[in-house]
Amino acid sequence: MHPVRALFLALILIASALGLYYAVLPSSVQIEEKPEASLAPGQERLALPPMKRTAPSDARNHSSEIETFRRLANDTFSRLPTVEQFAANPRRETHFTPTEVLEDAPLMAKLALALKENPALIPDGIAFYDKCARQETLMIATRAVCLRDLRFWTSQNTQAATLREGEFDPHLWAIVKHLPAGPF
Repeated sequence: MHPVRALFLALILIASALGLYYAVLPSSVQIEEKPEASLAPGQERLALPPMKRTAPSDARNHSSEIETFRRLANDTFSRLPTVEQFAANPRRETHFTPTEVLEDAPLMAKLALALKENPALIPDGIAFYDKCARQETLMIATRAVCLRDLRFWTSQNTQAATLREGEFDPHLWAIVKHLPAGPF
């Protein structure tokens, strides 16, 4: 795939994922409503949900959260679109974000939200994003988002290994450098 096309697809994926982020918020997360300050005509104010983390009541609950996250990560990984699936689809969309990518954006958003809510899950999240970014059979747009998120979460975790550009495809880094800094 041409690098410019891959970049375009990655940017559309990010925009789509951000739009779908609010569609997958758990019902327990409340979006804080604040009175609108005066805005210029045509401007909108975005409201971000307040994130509250409650400490697990015991070790079993903590390990249950980790196991639930691991199941979600494995399920998400198994659903990520591959180049082969995309190529085999006779009705594939080549001028817009492929439906295969759009369908998995809510799952990726759930993973990022879980990591933000529970920092104990970050090592498992880093493992997921590393595996995703290295999987050459996945669509390049998906891999670029995974590498971007891997970079973000390794920077948030002092125990994580340093991420080296030479370990990943240079085309991925070229796309990642044009994406927003992190999932939030």
